Amino acid sequence: EEDILMDQKIGQLIDSYRDDLIATLSRWIGVPSVKAEPAEGAPFGTEVRRMLDMASRLQVYYAGKRFAGIAPPLKRPKRGAVLLTGGGDGAPDRALASARLLLGCMGVSAADEAPCAVSLRTDSLPAREDEAALNAARDIGRMLSRASELP
Repeated sequence: EEDILMDQKIGQLIDSYRDDLIATLSRWIGVPSVKAEPAEGAPFGTEVRRMLDMASRLQVYYAGKRFAGIAPPLKRPKRGAVLLTGGGDGAPDRALASARLLLGCMGVSAADEAPCAVSLRTDSLPAREDEAALNAARDIGRMLSRASELP
């Protein structure tokens, strides 16, 4: 009963940040991760570096579980999603599979079916202008904001 009460409180807290979650996801998608002039510590440009800095925060979870055998204590399933951008004309299959593997390592339930927002060819169309990717990111934000509805 205590766990259920705590889950409800957490769900309410997350719901109270719904607009912030959607805005954050939109900002992430809006980072112009287009290859640019190299800069100090940013061989692909400062904006790509900014996105890589945000993404690198995930490695703490992966390393803890994979190498130290420490999994974060979870009382209920976690939700997750993939925001994927990339330049060039390659297919997203390998990157998407890797991202979903990382989600699974972080305890996301059904990680192999996690929804994704994909913006490819960012070398010619910045992700912030990719309407399909932005709409998918908004859908992901709405899904993540309904954490209290988890089974």
